[in-house]
Amino acid sequence: MPILLTIKILYCISEAFKVLRKNKITHRDVKPANLFLTRNDILMADIKLGDFTFAKSDPDL
Repeated sequence: MPILLTIKILYCISEAFKVLRKNKITHRDVKPANLFLTRNDILMADIKLGDFTFAKSDPDL
C-alpha cells in the first residue's frame, strides 16, 4: 500500500475517533469491515466509521 494512501486512511480514522471522544462514545467494534468509502476511487474517497451496534456512551471519557 502506498505511504500516502496509508496516511490518508489513518488520518480519516483518527478524525472519526476525535468526534467519538468529543461526544463521549466508545465504538467497541473497530475493524476493516466497519470502514466505508464515500466513493469507489480510494484516492478521492473519505473513509467513514460505521456499524455502531456495540457503541456505548461513556461519560468517563
